[in-house]
Amino acid sequence: MLHSGEKPLKPMIANCAGFEVQVFLQSLAMVHAIEIINNSPLLPGITLGYEIYDTCAEVTRAMAAALRFLSKFNASKDLVEFKCNYSDYIPRVKAVIGATYSEVSMSVARILNLQLIPQVSHASTAEILSDKVRFPSFLRTVPSDSYQTKAMARLIHRSGWNWIGIIATDDDFGRLAVESFGLQVMANNVCIAFKEMLPAYLSDSTIHGKINQALEKIVKETRNHTRPTNSLWREEFLIANVEPGFIHSTMLAVYAIAKAIQKQCKDRDCKDPYAFAPWELLEILKEIKFTDNEREVYFDSQGDINTGYDVLLWKEIDGRVVITNMAEYDLEKDDFIFADKEDEIEFMNLKNVQSKCSRKCRPGQVKKVSASPHTCCYECISCPENYYTNQTDMDYCILCNNRTHWAPLNSSTCYRKMVQYLNWNDWFAVLLLVLDSDLDLFGLDHCEKPFRSRELLHPESYHPGMQ
Repeated sequence: MLHSGEKPLKPMIANCAGFEVQVFLQSLAMVHAIEIINNSPLLPGITLGYEIYDTCAEVTRAMAAALRFLSKFNASKDLVEFKCNYSDYIPRVKAVIGATYSEVSMSVARILNLQLIPQVSHASTAEILSDKVRFPSFLRTVPSDSYQTKAMARLIHRSGWNWIGIIATDDDFGRLAVESFGLQVMANNVCIAFKEMLPAYLSDSTIHGKINQALEKIVKETRNHTRPTNSLWREEFLIANVEPGFIHSTMLAVYAIAKAIQKQCKDRDCKDPYAFAPWELLEILKEIKFTDNEREVYFDSQGDINTGYDVLLWKEIDGRVVITNMAEYDLEKDDFIFADKEDEIEFMNLKNVQSKCSRKCRPGQVKKVSASPHTCCYECISCPENYYTNQTDMDYCILCNNRTHWAPLNSSTCYRKMVQYLNWNDWFAVLLLVLDSDLDLFGLDHCEKPFRSRELLHPESYHPGMQ
């Protein structure tokens, strides 16, 4: 990256600052893949070459490198000829691999579009790059963010979580991913406790402060009496790791281009650098299919590769963070695939990790929204008498049919009312009749006319032998 806060005063290409180990390893992976191909019979009589430019993860430097790619092949100077039609134009490169960051890839892609030079990124995942109207020569060996956020949302849903925080990089890639992910999880009634943006580049001078700020947010918003441990959430967990997926996708990009060149050169002599133009290679690259680890790999109509994701589990064992491969997310099936039953059991155990703002309300209870602005945060209160709920997390209590049913406090069902008939000899029946007679006499004293035609029974009439 560039020096933090450095502002250009003259139209000069700025110098880089810092050293990104991850990007360096990706460059080594590309060189290694090219050497493997050159030492194999894949492209007989053809040797692949390469030029590596350090973009410093900065758009301006990347665009300067892209302009060199457009310069005419074998010219004495790096000059770009401006034409209305580049069909017969042969630039100095046949294809470009990169960039890492989506923001940089977008800018480079717009320049390479002039000559339809194939650009295969090993790491840029922004969803907008799938738009072939804007980026017709862009392909990638990693899935789009639309799949990534979909996979993450499905993982959260399968785990039964509804209270999460989002930490993303503060660039086009991170902001677009947060927007897409937020929409998908909220559709599954998942609440976002906080969103924290970290610097896109690890060498940024503010990254340590931003990480600490993110940790404070995590502690503040953690519910259910659990807290992240210092050893598990140390900085190494967030920044000091090598992503093997990007190393593999880099080598995959090299191999895809090599396979396209192999097919392109079946009918022509590719020892001649003028044998084909980059736009011709692009058409074959879009249709190429090859095998990677016994699986057929190809680019879809949006230039996105059909590979999925590995689900990695970070576990703290004896004070060290250990990473294990737990499952694979299949893009076409929109589901997780497990290598064995043991991995599936470990995946299901994620449900034991509690990540909810509030506990579930049991049948007989109803949710009452608390003062929190989040719909996932609520209290559980009991349903009153003659009301019930028969499912968890219900929003309202259901009224029983009072004519035939009733329910006690905190009930999960309604009970049928029992009709009990009294025996004439029961003392309670006699008492009711006595009370009824007294009420009738009271009615005669005050309302004589309505009762004039009614026959009154006095208590004496119930004794045997009396008339």
